[in-house]
Amino acid sequence: MNVVEKIFAAAMVVACVLLLARMLLRPRRRARVDASLRRNGELWQRRVRHFVAWPAAELRARRETREAIRRARRSAIERDGNVISPKAFKGRRRDLH
Repeated sequence: MNVVEKIFAAAMVVACVLLLARMLLRPRRRARVDASLRRNGELWQRRVRHFVAWPAAELRARRETREAIRRARRSAIERDGNVISPKAFKGRRRDLH
């Protein structure tokens, strides 16, 4: 038997035991357990969605960052043939001393 098959079989056994335990609960207690599982299920569903969407968001952020850096570099220099001079050197020089 493969390891994946063993893990899947174990998960099915655990699920069956949990469903059996749920059936043994009184109706009022079962309703509270169901409500709690529903709330936690929604929480975990949001977490899984966020985890799945995270790589796409990270790629989009990296792409936007590269574009912003490229725009900043392009606007901070002037070309005169082969010579590149930063725009910061233009204008009055401020001596601090």
